[in-house]
Amino acid sequence: MFVVRKVCLLLSVAIIDVASAEELHSLPSSDHLIAAHLPGSWEPDEELTRRLGGTAIGVLKFEANEGAVKWRLTPSVRDYFADFPIRQIGYFNRPGVETSYVLLDSADGPLVVWFHCEGALSRDVTKTLRVALVPGQSPLQDLLFLAERDERLFAAYRRVDRVAAGLRMKISMHVDRDTPDRLLAKLAEAIKVPLSIEAVDLRLAGITKGHSIGCDEADQPAVDVLVRLLWKAHPDGILIYVVRPGADGSGEIAICTKEGALKRGETIPPGFDVKPKPR
Repeated sequence: MFVVRKVCLLLSVAIIDVASAEELHSLPSSDHLIAAHLPGSWEPDEELTRRLGGTAIGVLKFEANEGAVKWRLTPSVRDYFADFPIRQIGYFNRPGVETSYVLLDSADGPLVVWFHCEGALSRDVTKTLRVALVPGQSPLQDLLFLAERDERLFAAYRRVDRVAAGLRMKISMHVDRDTPDRLLAKLAEAIKVPLSIEAVDLRLAGITKGHSIGCDEADQPAVDVLVRLLWKAHPDGILIYVVRPGADGSGEIAICTKEGALKRGETIPPGFDVKPKPR
């Protein structure tokens, strides 16, 4: 049972066709709920979807980009947009489909229109999804509910936690000797998660970059490799990592000192109370 503290907005998703180079322009609004929360990647919440009785359609991604729609609009499509303020333009990906979308306000509520690059607008092939979006206290707590226009059962989606997914990945790293910061950069590249280093923390702790360490890891969870690298870099356990959320659920890994993290009120992950056994 869900207690919705904010009004759930419905948005309809229509698939239309356009011809061939005229740009659309949005009138962004910072307090527009859908425009503020829609961008990002969303994955099905299988348990909640099962309870709701809906059917999920896989991982979805909305990426705001003002230049995503550059095709010349047919008269019927141009008329379709004439009366509606456009709030967002961008790229839309779902399993098997990579296209563009326009978020606009209509008399019936927000609409998201998907574009295909051939043909003309045909109301007969218009496909609509009903969508309810419930903002959470943080981006990763946002909930998105999708259903076909004629269906009464919703599927539930949560933002993809890319940092958590990256840290769960199994990776291999074999490096004889290199500096800790370069090894950390290699790990971040392997899991495709941004990584930063709190230089002020390191300076206050008297940590320098003058030494090198080795890494010999085969098919191990990235989080375990990361923890072992930090212990190797400073066996006294000064260095840790923290996860900092991003605006759309993307987030980053930050390397810092335990003291600095505690002062900032950041959560210290497990793995730094007892030194791990050497591999």
